[in-house]
Amino acid sequence: MFEEPLVLRREGDVLVVAGSVDEFALVGLRVAIDDIVEQARKAVVDVSEVAFLPSAAVGVLVQARGFARRQGGELIIVAADGSPAQRTLSLMGVDAEFSRPEGI
Repeated sequence: MFEEPLVLRREGDVLVVAGSVDEFALVGLRVAIDDIVEQARKAVVDVSEVAFLPSAAVGVLVQARGFARRQGGELIIVAADGSPAQRTLSLMGVDAEFSRPEGI
């Protein structure tokens, strides 16, 4: 099975995650999310382009959402409807938006 390399791309207050999030990429993902949460009151992590999102990566997203709330901010998780990430998040009961909020 061919795995796409993980790509983390910052677009203002949005972190776009693409490719496969394997166990080796989790630390980098967590650092990138923590950075954006610390810098933006309302941050977005868009996982619409993720081909593989394991449960450990979902845990990173959920923990980061809690971290953002404790800092007085908000972390919005975006996963395009029908994407592999959206299906994984839905199966695990994690709320996600289907598109980026207006103005972000």
